[in-house]
Amino acid sequence: MRIFRGFLDSQLWLSKKFDNIFLSEHFSVVGWREFYRSRVPAHFIAGLKIYDIGSGKRPVSQWVNDEHAKATSPVTGIDIDEQELRNAPQGAYAEEIVADICSYQGSEDGDLAICGCLLEHVNDMKQALRCVKSTLKIGGTLLIFIPNRNAVFAKLNRLLPEGIKRRVLNMLYPKTEAQYIGFPAYYNQCTPRDIKIILDDLDMQVIGEEYYHYSNYMMFFTPAHILW
Repeated sequence: MRIFRGFLDSQLWLSKKFDNIFLSEHFSVVGWREFYRSRVPAHFIAGLKIYDIGSGKRPVSQWVNDEHAKATSPVTGIDIDEQELRNAPQGAYAEEIVADICSYQGSEDGDLAICGCLLEHVNDMKQALRCVKSTLKIGGTLLIFIPNRNAVFAKLNRLLPEGIKRRVLNMLYPKTEAQYIGFPAYYNQCTPRDIKIILDDLDMQVIGEEYYHYSNYMMFFTPAHILW
């Protein structure tokens, strides 16, 4: 096991070295990190009513440095797992709602709803987005981050049995990261084209979109990472 761990560490080091030397800035941006570090804080404005959907024990507010905005913007956390909400930092949510986002009916009172790394885990994308929309008032804003179902890692995710995926992830990632990954993923209609069609059907206007290309899923084997 020690030899295997040493091999993995060497591959991770080589993959990172390759990225630092050969990848341009455009292809080096880690999408989910950019979403939480830049996009979410930019929209987390004082006085808004905010819905944080699917974050559970890792609320989006932890990425926001504006203490005034956090103090004056009540955040309602919605998650299908009650324990996930309980494990969130104390005071992260002004209100906690245990519900399946594919069947939840909101009060249409939110200014901002945030769904990061959530919608790839639902079986019915259109129904989920319809329910997410129900949390927002007219003119409200929705921020979503979704991996593309056509990415190699997404295809592998759908092919591998859950038990094998979890064991691999636990080997490849530290426990501090492994606890946030490994949930079953379906990637139902997770493409830019499909998402925009659904939003249009729901009378929601796309006001901005960004695409990211970086992935660290293959870093455990440098040749595969380079090919990716």
